[in-house]
Amino acid sequence: MMNRRNFLKGLGVTSMVSTSLGSFVLGGMPSKAHASVSDHFWVFFYAKGGWDVTSMFDPKGSSVISKLGPINNYPSSAIRQIGNIRYAPVPEGINANDQMDVFVKKHYQRLMVINGINSLTNSHTVGMRVAFTGTTAGQVPTMPALLAAPYASSQPMAYIHDGGLNYTGGLVAPSKLLSGDQFSALGVPDRYLDSPSVYQRLRDAKAQQLESLMAQTSDTANDRLIAMRQLQDARHTEAGVDELLAGLPETASTANAKANMEVIAAAFAGGWSTSASVGTGNWDTHHNNDVTQYSLIAGLFGTVDHLWDQLERLGIADKTTIVMVSDMARTPGYNNNAGKDHWGVNSMVLMGAGIKGNRTIGGTDDNQRPLKINPDTLELDGNGIQITSTTVMRALRKLAGMQGGILDTEFPLKAPDIPLFG
Repeated sequence: MMNRRNFLKGLGVTSMVSTSLGSFVLGGMPSKAHASVSDHFWVFFYAKGGWDVTSMFDPKGSSVISKLGPINNYPSSAIRQIGNIRYAPVPEGINANDQMDVFVKKHYQRLMVINGINSLTNSHTVGMRVAFTGTTAGQVPTMPALLAAPYASSQPMAYIHDGGLNYTGGLVAPSKLLSGDQFSALGVPDRYLDSPSVYQRLRDAKAQQLESLMAQTSDTANDRLIAMRQLQDARHTEAGVDELLAGLPETASTANAKANMEVIAAAFAGGWSTSASVGTGNWDTHHNNDVTQYSLIAGLFGTVDHLWDQLERLGIADKTTIVMVSDMARTPGYNNNAGKDHWGVNSMVLMGAGIKGNRTIGGTDDNQRPLKINPDTLELDGNGIQITSTTVMRALRKLAGMQGGILDTEFPLKAPDIPLFG
């Protein structure tokens, strides 16, 4: 691997600017006018523990009998389809909102489903790594981190982390998701002081101290001097909190998950952030699979739908890609506790910028084993290739314009190039 210092220089990132939100708050926020702002935003929703893909977009039904017995508790005749998107019904006796039906009917022309993905593991730890990086190898930053890295020095919260793997390799600091009320408080930095003049004196003192330190550093190529100049620029720029606040709705949602989506959308629109990862509960259903899975499914699609509404309200839906992933799937059949155990053949759901909707790629057989696809046409083909998590992540890198760039070269993924996203 290349020298780390040279690598970070190539990205325009230094150790001092890969920092937490707290450092930026103390020094002031870079305004949108002065920031290098992304025009492509990304949100990764993570179903921790392994979702049941046959309860979602790879439905089988009770008439499909695997080696473990009936795959589902709903009749195969009840499977629904709109356009090219097939999806499961809610089984009788399960008390859960049919939010998936509402979601698919509203968004099917935007949805792409990839079934039959070999996730390379049935381990939670490795599965999480694979879901966010495309590889079982350690020390590879997550996709949200790689996407945000070029903006680490210019965006206060380039990468928002609210669940899932947060390994960034030091390229960008994951920022905790704050509420709208907390951002409103940040917009009044002198609220705890006796007067605005006291706050201004503090700012002046910090500026003088920084100028003194810079005067002692004469090497213009020195990383320390570069970092101090970036910090100086941030401190002399008007705080950008107002730009984020302007993107929040007048009345915040009372549901935490939906309120978080409002903040993420506003952070994108205000030039604060480029990517986000969001956790969606514990899907590891070794007991009572259907009860828990369908409740979580309703929550997931209700949250994603609300995010989309916020993105549309702010005029950036066409610039945002949404990726829904899990570390694994569930077995094709139930155990003695009405649960389902770990299974390494997975699905992924995508929508938004760069995604051709109303499309299902790949599939599984009656034992939920992956079917091969033609690498050129993407149609099912017994003589084709198997889709892996690495394949999908490599295609996502290409969609993001990363392929062949410094990040792609430094953290390579070995998989065939197939035109998943055109």
